[in-house]
Amino acid sequence: MRLTILHTNDLHGRLEALPRLATLIQRERALARDEGRRVLLLDAGDSSSKKSPESLATHGRANYALLNAMGYQAVTLGNSDVKWGAAALDNLIASAAFPVLAANLRSLADETRLAVPGLRTHTLVDLGGWPAGVIGLTAWIGYDHSQHSYRAVNGVGILRELVDKLRSDGVRTIILLSHLGYSADTRLATVVGGLTAIVGGHSHLSLDPPVVVNRVAIAQAGEYGGRLGRLDLRLDDDNGRLVEITGCLIPSGPTVPSDGTIAATLELVREEVERIAEEQRK
Repeated sequence: MRLTILHTNDLHGRLEALPRLATLIQRERALARDEGRRVLLLDAGDSSSKKSPESLATHGRANYALLNAMGYQAVTLGNSDVKWGAAALDNLIASAAFPVLAANLRSLADETRLAVPGLRTHTLVDLGGWPAGVIGLTAWIGYDHSQHSYRAVNGVGILRELVDKLRSDGVRTIILLSHLGYSADTRLATVVGGLTAIVGGHSHLSLDPPVVVNRVAIAQAGEYGGRLGRLDLRLDDDNGRLVEITGCLIPSGPTVPSDGTIAATLELVREEVERIAEEQRK
């Protein structure tokens, strides 16, 4: 089985980059379809930014409106996405057309519970009869725990438990969607068995080609939507073992035309943000 993971991370409110990214995503999906590859589209967190007017006005919902329109299949929360509190996080997750993941973002009152009800530890994606598990982990950087009802806890044990459960359920392809940073990702590839790949963020690194640690592919696509990550995996049809890893980062510069549908969605989002700003000025 051949699987292509298209991925982004650390967009940080650069919504103007998304119509061009959408063009690349559509091209890569069409190419994969022609070549018989299955495709996953994932984001590894921090789509929001306190410097972005769209993020500030909507607490990240404007960002997710674009990701919805682009067909993302799973997104993990980044530290910038969770800073507005539980009510805002509830609304953000409710606005998503995709599963929002962060297995280690836990309630301060009870760490056996996730931070808010709509949050998920993982999701299963059916790739034409081949199930893939996607697990999310996030970081907690720069925020006072006392101002929130949740925090990110150490995710190693949580990850091991989820991987073991998925493996016991017959899931042979397991992807960690991580906003922990590259150093943590390389450590997890070493100490947690059973992972197929780690799609990362938080470090803003451009890993081109992907790195392989302990037979686990590790990918990250820089920052601000300047590149679309492509991670190509060939898996044994019988046992799901990773046979081949390749990949690259595809530049998304001004020479890439904007996707018209996503450009129109961006205009609608900005009109809504302006209406919100007008209300706040009254």
